[in-house]
Parts: sequence; C-alpha cells; structure tokens
Amino acid sequence: MVELLRALRWHLHHWDVALSYRWALRREPATRPAGYWFARLCAHMGDGWLWGLVAWLLWRRWNTGGDSAADGVNRRWMLAAWVVNMLATAGLTLWIKHHIRRPRPGVARLMYGRGPDIHSFPSGHAARLGTISVWASSLLPGWGRLAWPLAALIGWSRVRLGIHYVGDVFAGFLLGAGLAWLFRRHLPSLPIFRRIG
Repeated sequence: MVELLRALRWHLHHWDVALSYRWALRREPATRPAGYWFARLCAHMGDGWLWGLVAWLLWRRWNTGGDSAADGVNRRWMLAAWVVNMLATAGLTLWIKHHIRRPRPGVARLMYGRGPDIHSFPSGHAARLGTISVWASSLLPGWGRLAWPLAALIGWSRVRLGIHYVGDVFAGFLLGAGLAWLFRRHLPSLPIFRRIG
C-alpha cells in the first residue's frame, strides 16, 4: 500500500509540474509581453495587505450608519469572524508550508525576492481567496459571486508567473474554502454569536 501511495504521489507530482510548466511564461524580462504585466497585476490582487484594507473599509462603512442597528451589528460580527478565519487560514497555510517544504517552481522569479515564504505548497494566495469566496456572498450581497472568478484569475496568474504549481493553487483554494465552510458552519453556534443573531 505504501508503494502504491508513493507511486501515486510521484505521478501526481510529475503531472503537476508538466501542466504548470505548460502554463508558465518562459520569456526573459526584456521581452515580456503585456500578458506578463496582466498576470503580475492579478497576482497582487490576492496580497494579504490588500484584503486587510478591504476588511478595514468594510468595518468603517458599517460603523458609519446607513444600515439598521441590527444589520450593522450582525455585519460587524460577520466581518470579525471573517478576519479571524483569514488569520487561521494564514496560520495553517504557513504551518503546512513549513512541514511540506515544497520548493517553488521558479525561485529566481519570485515577486518579492526569496523572503520568508520560499515554499510553494499550498498557495497562500489561493487559500486566502478560497476563504474570501466562501464569505463574500454574506459580506457583500450581490457582489459576492465575483469572488469565485477573481479567485480563479489570481490562481491562474500565480501559475502563469512561475510562482506556484497548479496543485499548490488547487490545494490552497480547497484549504481556504474548507476552513471557511467550517467557520461559517460552527461560529454561529458559539454563545457570542447566538446573542447577536
């Protein structure tokens, strides 16, 4: 059984590398097409500081009125739960990266240099967007469905730039969405959320 699992892992790894290599740009910096800059812009749309800013802007919007008092309280608690979920997702992602230690496909092409996050599996950006996609429809009704294609676009851009393998992005998205589903399912049963709802 162990040999079967090793063989399966080997085949999945090589399939992942081949598919990722096919998607990645392979041009030198001097000849980068417009698609490179588009992918780079998309990759930055998943940065943590940007989503921290989004959380802060939503908090300010919901604290300045416009909603009924009950709606404002519920949204603020939902936003707080989302932020806690994002922090838990980031922590779990970093813990997994530290233990798996899969090297990135193109260490020389990292957007911020080597830095502290030199491991590839799972993608932190994809995990973040998985979490955001699950919460988005509750936090921003009507706009939430845009989070799913945004998550796919950001994941594609990370592979296109040679920063991640396809499997890293897929696993990160599943991790983030799965953890968000658990948070959404179980947080309302906590006493503090029952008092608000």
